[in-house]
Amino acid sequence: MSETTVYVFTAVIGLVLVLLLGHLAQVRRRGGSGQGSDLPGPRGLPLLGHSLTLRGWGLGLVASLNPSQPATARGSHNRSSNSGSGSERLLATLRQWSEQYGGAFQLQTAGLLGRLLLLPVLGGFDDPRVIVVLSDPAAVHALLALDDDVAPKSRRYYGALARVLHPAGVLSCATAPSAGQTGWVRRSLLHAFSGPELEVDFEVAKAKSLLMARLLLRRGPGAVVDVWEAALRLSLDVMGLSKLGYDFKAVESGGEVLLLRLLREVAAEGAARVRGRRPMGRLAPWLLDSAAEGQNSCRILQEFVEKVLWADIEARGPPPADDVTLAAQLARLRLSCPRCCCSGWSRRGRRRPGRCTVWRGASRRRISWWPS
Repeated sequence: MSETTVYVFTAVIGLVLVLLLGHLAQVRRRGGSGQGSDLPGPRGLPLLGHSLTLRGWGLGLVASLNPSQPATARGSHNRSSNSGSGSERLLATLRQWSEQYGGAFQLQTAGLLGRLLLLPVLGGFDDPRVIVVLSDPAAVHALLALDDDVAPKSRRYYGALARVLHPAGVLSCATAPSAGQTGWVRRSLLHAFSGPELEVDFEVAKAKSLLMARLLLRRGPGAVVDVWEAALRLSLDVMGLSKLGYDFKAVESGGEVLLLRLLREVAAEGAARVRGRRPMGRLAPWLLDSAAEGQNSCRILQEFVEKVLWADIEARGPPPADDVTLAAQLARLRLSCPRCCCSGWSRRGRRRPGRCTVWRGASRRRISWWPS
């Protein structure tokens, strides 16, 4: 055996040992910290997690090695492992897991080896190690109802989000990742995702979809349509009307929707900050043109939210008692505690005192607390 072969085998064995030790340390740290998620989910493979499944590879192998799946599911995987595309097999797998574990379950991307396989899908090593799959719209309500110790906010991701949404440093307990009131704020927004509210959202989506279909039919046969752009416009209008009561009129717009372009730029800036590509942050954005442009986009978005969206919501006055939409709950937070919940931090980083009061659903019961 040549020296090159010995070196290669030694490197491979060392890499496997490092991955195995890292995986065991990760499992031990997650189990000892008490911060693991209580969401159900299928058992993943060692070192790989559910990376093979998420890539649409080897689903028959995953099913045969996974004892948490029923025998019928394993048989269907073996029959369909050689037919259909990877996306079709992935959708079939997620559908079966949804029937088994409910409308909300979790998948794990495991350690470095599994994340290498998912690199083209997730886009980087900094993405979450646990992926929550929602197949039932009502599961959003149940997920938001979880306590912070079960579904904690990621300080890394929400910290970057807070810096994107609040470039001037004025944080809000509605978006701050570690404020003591985030649990109460999250519970107060639960009712915007309840069953009756989702039914209203469906009606709004149906009306906007019919409007989009009517506009597309006017173009006549042979017209080229960007389906992705059309879906983004429809989603923006549905979310704006159903949750905020604000019509962005993206479906009716004939030209470019500037808000969608702005949201893309802000999303790119947020992803860059999460992945550590902005080491100087706000101190020296002039070092990179992309950093300066991203910071400017974040500032424009903040001004749009404050001067357009909030102005429209406040102009409606106090919401009715039976209105539990997202805009109504946010308006109650703003009206009851204008210097705490929606601008709860001064520019010097000191919390402004105040009392917060929100309505708890149709029972009209108030929840009040004093910020700590």
